[in-house]
Amino acid sequence: MKCKKCGEKASIHMRQHKLALCKEHYLEWVPEQTERFIKKYEMFNRDEKILVAVSGGKDSLSLWDILVRLGYQVDGLYLGLGIDGGINYSHESQRLTEEFAQRIISNFTWWILKRNTASPYPCWRKAATADTGSPAPCAGSPNATK
Repeated sequence: MKCKKCGEKASIHMRQHKLALCKEHYLEWVPEQTERFIKKYEMFNRDEKILVAVSGGKDSLSLWDILVRLGYQVDGLYLGLGIDGGINYSHESQRLTEEFAQRIISNFTWWILKRNTASPYPCWRKAATADTGSPAPCAGSPNATK
């Protein structure tokens, strides 16, 4: 299959779009589509600040990168859930996200959350609050503030 734009060998074929593209043209197409949908659905404009929740994975980091390249004011927010999985997953994904933020020169905030094992309510909570220095109660628990 050949790239619809240049005729070179296609790297990807998207049946739903009836479109085959080489790597170069696919990497151009994704930001174009992102911009098109932002405008079509009036999601936000370049004057607004955007906060993207990032996991350290390819999807969220790609979205963050595309929005920055399109000229939007974008900051990233990483929530460390303490997931280990035998590979220290949360620590590694936070490290990758921090490195990425430095490369694209964008603001980055992270929160480390801890599982509240003392509560009968399944939830995660911020490890400590700035005002009390102690863990915040889970939303929905009897100790939560509204």
